[in-house]
Amino acid sequence: MIEKFEKYLNYYELCGEGRAALLSAAGEICADGALLADALLLKDRLADRSNSFDPGAEFKDRSGQFCAFVFTLAIENMEKFYLRKNIPRDVFSDTINDLAVWINRKKKTNESDIKIMTV
Repeated sequence: MIEKFEKYLNYYELCGEGRAALLSAAGEICADGALLADALLLKDRLADRSNSFDPGAEFKDRSGQFCAFVFTLAIENMEKFYLRKNIPRDVFSDTINDLAVWINRKKKTNESDIKIMTV
């Protein structure tokens, strides 16, 4: 799973420090079977367009790194959706790059965590 996370992490740009922090957190999440199962369940719920997904409620009491992990893995589903709908690649790329904006903005306002709960 860490390889998949790294693949989609490369879809958007973060500063070296942010990238290192997310890779470290991803390693910890992937090493913890229960935490990884929770992350994958949330990713599937996030990607399921038939239900309402409230990030504030779904990620309550979760670290920003955990949230970023889930959203990064969900890029796979988003990419498939954009392809199916023939949404231009540049629109997809711009949307993905918003992840870095959210992460970096929260990182600047809260050094201890990088919560991106409100999207």
